[in-house]
Amino acid sequence: KNPEAMRMLTWVPQYHDMGLIGAYLLPMLNGGETFGMSPRDFLENPILWPTCLERYDANLTTAPNFGYALTCKRLEANNKTFDLANLIACSGAEPCDTSVIPKVEKFLGIPKENMFGGYGL
Repeated sequence: KNPEAMRMLTWVPQYHDMGLIGAYLLPMLNGGETFGMSPRDFLENPILWPTCLERYDANLTTAPNFGYALTCKRLEANNKTFDLANLIACSGAEPCDTSVIPKVEKFLGIPKENMFGGYGL
């Protein structure tokens, strides 16, 4: 993809290596943009994350596996789905549970081909 079109949105904080390197430095070094949410806002309302991904037309996001699992659990409880088919999603900073992938496809609309695991420091 055109790096100038890199639009990252994450709630992973800058003091975490995945947040600092993957979500802030990588887009900055490639001429892209990063939109940040606070981890507290995410934990209080996980549905805010996909809402912001959609609102800011993000095409990249990164989070630990539990973030995807928690978001899908809340979306299921609220009978809500998103269509984020153009989003590339990284799951890292903890072991990736492959049982979460079908839930991400169902509730967030992110194709499994657009998901990848990241290795932390």
